[in-house]
Amino acid sequence: MSVNNNSKPYDTLIHIGCGATPNLNEYRALAKHIWLVDADSQAIVELQEISRTFESVNILHALVDTEKRSGTFYRYSLNWANSLAPIDETIQQLYPGLKQLDSTQQLTTPIGELVTQCLPENSEARDTSLLLLDVGCQNANLLNALESGGVLSHFAMVILMPTHRRAQAITVPYSLHEATSAPEGLTLPEKSQVLERHPLLEQLQRCQADIKQQRGELTQQLEEAHQKTENALHQNHLSDYA
Repeated sequence: MSVNNNSKPYDTLIHIGCGATPNLNEYRALAKHIWLVDADSQAIVELQEISRTFESVNILHALVDTEKRSGTFYRYSLNWANSLAPIDETIQQLYPGLKQLDSTQQLTTPIGELVTQCLPENSEARDTSLLLLDVGCQNANLLNALESGGVLSHFAMVILMPTHRRAQAITVPYSLHEATSAPEGLTLPEKSQVLERHPLLEQLQRCQADIKQQRGELTQQLEEAHQKTENALHQNHLSDYA
């Protein structure tokens, strides 16, 4: 089952925390390559079965975090509650029918490592990628980890799915800003936060590259001047004993 790749606005779409029922038809219309990531092994089995009928759809079983460590994945009767942490009493009171189904120990996958694996090697294609973060209260920490790792700038757009749990406020990283609209043809739940690459990011990156180059050149000049001074002192020292 194929779709014309030439008309797709994004090279790669990554959905972390996708669950068992992501909107594959919309995703396939948007991106040439799709990566669906979830920590729920049952959801992964269902996704693998569905993906056999689609081209360029990749499935990853991963419990995503900011670093590699031993973690516990808590699975609930509602997908949005699945997390690295159990639900608190407030959430349980709001959703009295919410039940924990099981919990499993898993080694977490650092988000920077995972995203690098999914993004294409070609830099031009890599910079036309779309990221959906759908991991509730982890969204903020994962977003910050991508920013500090220098990976976030590869995404043309980042979408933060809404969380039902209490979560820290999202501070928009400097490489992104609020988008005026979501990608055309993509259906999103209410209160999704749509961010896009900051228009001044490339200018900032060029300035940073120029400063780095100038710093390197200055360091080299200082080292050469230091070496010349040492050589001159050494020659003067030898001439004193001549």
